[in-house]
Amino acid sequence: FRTERFGLQSMTMDVQEVVPDGELSLRQTRTSLPANMVHSFDAALCHAITCRAAEHGVGLLTNHDCFATTPGRAAWLHQQLLTEMRELHATPWLTRIVREAEKRSRIKGLPKPPRVGTLRPEEIGTNPALFS
Repeated sequence: FRTERFGLQSMTMDVQEVVPDGELSLRQTRTSLPANMVHSFDAALCHAITCRAAEHGVGLLTNHDCFATTPGRAAWLHQQLLTEMRELHATPWLTRIVREAEKRSRIKGLPKPPRVGTLRPEEIGTNPALFS
């Protein structure tokens, strides 16, 4: 296939990795987890902002992770985005996910999430350029 940006492209697939209907593939499941997790955080942020706007009577347009409001409410929206981002990521989600995976699967000793303990929740949402 051809794209305007990258020219001629090709794609290959190992037919041994094609899983029959109804069967689970560890590889396919494992590769989709990071994307699904990112999408769930995007959805949670969108939901939180939409709820806050409704609570405060702020007109809001949203599409996935893009938000718009009237010029008079732009400062409120920007501050709310920073606040919600800080609150959403203040929880050590990777640690909780590993704990839940161990509990549900009864598998013990899963690898610890990378860089545990290096997130400083008080710094989340302090960069005014996070949303523009």
